[in-house]
Amino acid sequence: MALLVSCGVFHPHQGGAESLFGDLCERFAAAGRDVSVITRRLADTPDRETHRGAAIRRFDYPTPYEALAPEDAFAPRSQAVLDELRQTIERRGVRTVCIGLLDMGAMYLLRLRPRLRFRLVLYLHGGEVRVLPRQQETYRRLLLHALRAADAVVAVSNGLAQDVLALDPSLDARLHVIPNGIDVNAVRRQPAAPRSRPYALYAGRLAASKSVPRIVEAFGRIAAEAPELDLLLAGAGDREHEVRAAIERLSLHDRAILLGPRPREEVYSLMKSSRFVTLASDAEGLPLVGLEALAAGVPLVAPRVAGVTEIIEHGVNGLLFEPRDAAAYAARMLELHRSEALSRQLRAGARAFPIDDYDIDRLWRRHAELLDGPS
Repeated sequence: MALLVSCGVFHPHQGGAESLFGDLCERFAAAGRDVSVITRRLADTPDRETHRGAAIRRFDYPTPYEALAPEDAFAPRSQAVLDELRQTIERRGVRTVCIGLLDMGAMYLLRLRPRLRFRLVLYLHGGEVRVLPRQQETYRRLLLHALRAADAVVAVSNGLAQDVLALDPSLDARLHVIPNGIDVNAVRRQPAAPRSRPYALYAGRLAASKSVPRIVEAFGRIAAEAPELDLLLAGAGDREHEVRAAIERLSLHDRAILLGPRPREEVYSLMKSSRFVTLASDAEGLPLVGLEALAAGVPLVAPRVAGVTEIIEHGVNGLLFEPRDAAAYAARMLELHRSEALSRQLRAGARAFPIDDYDIDRLWRRHAELLDGPS
């Protein structure tokens, strides 16, 4: 199988979807498949490189979807990009194209498909269905176009699949649920990395959808009551300035610490030594960081939103709060930090979670079979 994956951002970014497709590409390549990835060019990244067995090609998409107005023609803006994509697909003999993250790159692929007739598989992770269509009419149109064109659609959780069917019930026969997967053994084999002070941990992109300033603000509410506790933020993204502004406004310079992007192995060690891992997103598909925390045996403090509630049971392996309730969020943080009995209970619940069901080494063949399509 010659496979082309379109992923809006990819290595060296380390968000959930990027991690999933990095793991999948590595396993596909090890199994003898020809794998290439197209992604958006970022600062200080080469046009081409090979990473984990996949040949990466980065493009300057002239107009990202975020900047398109609803009245704009729904069409690619660069004939040069379109031509190079066509040549790549033809030269590598690509049989299947996977839209791993729905963004501007999908517009080019959708334009090429009638001519090149490749199998098209669309992956949905949560925000593409639950957040972005409400924020941007152009994105809603892009989503509907891709859904109707795809030979198969993958949702990463049962709840997300139901939301997709609510958009278009006719997708039922083409819709598949394959849960997010993680490298469970990679998490298990990493040692803890104790620090001199206890801390809560956020690990992920500093993106609008992750509401990271909200984490800083909730922590700020309990900082005086728990002067021994720090907040570590591992990740990077286009909203870093907002996170820094929240830290500055709340005078948390020595307590809320931006670590920048960290290798996954280091993040797993940080998880194992943390008091808890936390999220503040308004929407999730099936959060990889939640699965990683459970694999590390650490509870999650997170909003009671679809996706999170598929893996976190309040009082069993984590604590939940109502979305955007800053007081409740802060109270959950403080409760878990202060109560050793509760911490032991939730850690036991995290260890009891059936995390092997989400092991990428079990799941990758399901992805491969779906991408291959009918023989």
